[in-house]
Amino acid sequence: MQLTDAHILSISRGDKESFRLLYETVFPSLILFSRRFTDLKAEAADLVQETLLAYWDKRIDFKSVDEAKAFLYGTLKNKCLNHLRSKRVHERYVQKTMGEADRTSGAVEENDVTNHSVIEEEAFAILHNALSELPPREKEVLELSIKGQRNQEIADSLGLSLNTIKTLKLRAYRKIREVVR
Repeated sequence: MQLTDAHILSISRGDKESFRLLYETVFPSLILFSRRFTDLKAEAADLVQETLLAYWDKRIDFKSVDEAKAFLYGTLKNKCLNHLRSKRVHERYVQKTMGEADRTSGAVEENDVTNHSVIEEEAFAILHNALSELPPREKEVLELSIKGQRNQEIADSLGLSLNTIKTLKLRAYRKIREVVR
């Protein structure tokens, strides 16, 4: 079945069957698009899933297929870029901390280490505060994710569906962003 503007209008009224059609129509293309940014299929699927959830949250704003696709591709591009940026920051942090542990000379001044430690502790305190304000289930899911468990592992250990885990993580990240701002 072809996706039409009428389906988009149905989605804006909350029609899940039309959303399913949108999902089935655009999912393969969005996966291919996101694979330009990440080599991992699971990461690409997670990013597409988050993008489709963002569309569902803003569904009343769209009146045509073109508007919907423009939103989906634009949002997915931004999510992919943010994901890559986050990975690079993480990698730099790991390299820096590993490099500091390996140093035996006094090349790093005491003030730099102190400032870095203070900033790190402040960031940890802000994150801890934000986590404490989350509902219990979202907090539990996010803590497992922070410990390195993948979405499927979390879903299996908690007896929830994969989509539920993704939704809980998305809501938790939104709430944390609001607290951190």
